[in-house]
Amino acid sequence: MRTNFLKTLTVAFIFLFSATGSLLAVNDNAKRSEEIRESMWNGDDKNFYVTEIPDKWKDESAVIIAKSMLFSYKKSVWIQRLNSDNYTHYRIKLLDNKAIEEYSQFTFPETKSSYLKSSVIYAGFKLIKANGEEIIIPVSDAVLEERKLNYDKFKTLKLAIPNVEVGDIIDYYIAEEVNFMPTYTYHIFDPVLYKLQADYPIMKQKISFDVMRKCYINLKTLNGTPAFKLVEDKANDKNYYTLEDENRESIDDLRWFYPYRQIPSIKFKVIYAEKSAARSFPGFHGKPEELKSEISEDEVLEVCKYLYDHSEISSPLWAYMKSNKLNKEKDLDKLARKAYDVSRHTSYRANESSLIHGDMEYFENRSSKDLFELSKYYSRMKIPHEILIGIPRHISDLQGLILENELIFMLKVNTKNPFYISELGINRSYGSINPSLQGSTVYSWKQTPSSKEMKSVLVPVSLADENSTISNVSIDIRDLDEDLVKFQLKRSAKGESKAYYQDLLMDYYTYNEDEQKRYNYTDGFSGKKKEIERLEQLKKKYLADRTENFNEALKNSMVNDYDLKLEKADSLVILQTGRYNENPEFVFACNVEASGALKKVGNNYIMDIGKFLDMQVQLTDSERIREYDIYMPYARSFEYSITLNIPKGYTVDGVEDLNTEVVNSTGGFTASAELKGDELIIHSKKYYNHNFEKAEKWPEMVKFLDESYDFTQKKILLKKI
Repeated sequence: MRTNFLKTLTVAFIFLFSATGSLLAVNDNAKRSEEIRESMWNGDDKNFYVTEIPDKWKDESAVIIAKSMLFSYKKSVWIQRLNSDNYTHYRIKLLDNKAIEEYSQFTFPETKSSYLKSSVIYAGFKLIKANGEEIIIPVSDAVLEERKLNYDKFKTLKLAIPNVEVGDIIDYYIAEEVNFMPTYTYHIFDPVLYKLQADYPIMKQKISFDVMRKCYINLKTLNGTPAFKLVEDKANDKNYYTLEDENRESIDDLRWFYPYRQIPSIKFKVIYAEKSAARSFPGFHGKPEELKSEISEDEVLEVCKYLYDHSEISSPLWAYMKSNKLNKEKDLDKLARKAYDVSRHTSYRANESSLIHGDMEYFENRSSKDLFELSKYYSRMKIPHEILIGIPRHISDLQGLILENELIFMLKVNTKNPFYISELGINRSYGSINPSLQGSTVYSWKQTPSSKEMKSVLVPVSLADENSTISNVSIDIRDLDEDLVKFQLKRSAKGESKAYYQDLLMDYYTYNEDEQKRYNYTDGFSGKKKEIERLEQLKKKYLADRTENFNEALKNSMVNDYDLKLEKADSLVILQTGRYNENPEFVFACNVEASGALKKVGNNYIMDIGKFLDMQVQLTDSERIREYDIYMPYARSFEYSITLNIPKGYTVDGVEDLNTEVVNSTGGFTASAELKGDELIIHSKKYYNHNFEKAEKWPEMVKFLDESYDFTQKKILLKKI
């Protein structure tokens, strides 16, 4: 689905203000509203008066004639309040019905205000017809809608644009002016990542920002982006940093594509800091109101040392290891692994009330803070290890580093059997290498008293079979004429492939019994009697709905897996949690009822046997030619064993057509089939050898992707004897 930054403003804006603030109207301040309207629609930017587009783009769905984004950060002169404002303006020519459908309505946040923080929204929308007539759409026509993100409710405004026709121009702006009281004299504004190419071609675009009074600017241009220029606005006593760009071709949503790695992009962040705060907190800041675009290795080391020095060994971890005399373990390899398991256990030990309250944030994987705390423990116990510091590979490599919050961390434990630690998530285990760092060059810092520098190291890439999913499917035809089949599915996943299923199909009660046996504890709510009774009632309700909720989640995931009409998915059983390295695979089983696989032909039946393989990638014509490199999450493999119990009175024709093999350097797909008694047994495997391929390797990938998709279209004939 296309996502336009301005068409549907990011939900994050909604949470910049207090939930108890009073509701105000958009464009509430009449004077300020008129000022913004005048600057947007009657300003001196000539690009916003253009109506014609180049001939080369007349077959596009739409063309962005002009686009302007202004970010403004400043501190009030006399009071300790900050402003973070952004002003966005688009002028778009609509050239087909698809574009009309997309721009026939807009969703944007409402104004909200409280004592500590206010976010005031100004917006304007007008339709310019082919004859030059301009029709302003009143924002007062917008309808208030209540929406939900995770467990939070918020309200937005939806505005319909009536009578839009091919050839019309939509000219609209949305501005947000945020004023708030910072908690500290050091505040990091939300970072901005921005691409110079979009779903539609762009004739002209301008990105500007002004930063005033004790604010620091970090900015990096990537992949051939033009440089920002300093523009002096003497009339308003302001200086702007501005980038002007033009003639950008459209870029569609591509499969396995990291745009910030491959197309012109910008990332920047602004920090407000008093001098004393800037000296106290290490950060990638240069001089106030001046652009900083390079980060040194020493600056990264300074941040890491700060995080390490301000971390402490987790008290529950130390208490458990000490009371159970585990600290006396002489084998450092065993000690390091045990400490990880205990650290994970103590971090999530008391989360039952969070679960039944629906506080799912508690279950998000822990931050780098936990890794530094574990590193402290390892240092205390003289366990050799290093801290790895890098940037998520979907953003950039180390040369593109400019923001502190880009950094992600991982531990490498250098005992006799070295292993990695990516995170202390509730369902995670040691030994995995963070996919966001695999194949990347990162900094390595060994935390020892003499360690005063870092070195660059290459993070290995896991093998396809280390991230495998193995599915066993046993099919029984329940009713030939009703086109109803039932199949039992047993699925095993390991490595990075298991995380999705673990998070989807397990909760506290799934693994708690095992944890109780390992760590010898019993559960129970604490507090006053009434509070305990309330929690017990919540628990009772949660458990009553639990099976149904898991079955619903299971069915929803199966809908994405199979090109069948799923009637039911139930009888979920977790056979192995995959949370401990002695049994690293996550294994579950379930029953599924489905239709859409059988068609009667005379006395016989055609069966879409290929549909019992998970749905495969179906490439469009436009995807077959590729100019961008291929970034995948990780190397991975998928194995399938499909057994069809042949109905009595029937034989199977077409088995020989189920044997195929396409294998090359990028991966492969193989399948084989045989008849054994009253069973048809199919084995197949699909695998991606690497997490990255150069664009010139794409034709090789297309070969096995096509073969695997073609297999899902395979049919057999159930022939009446």
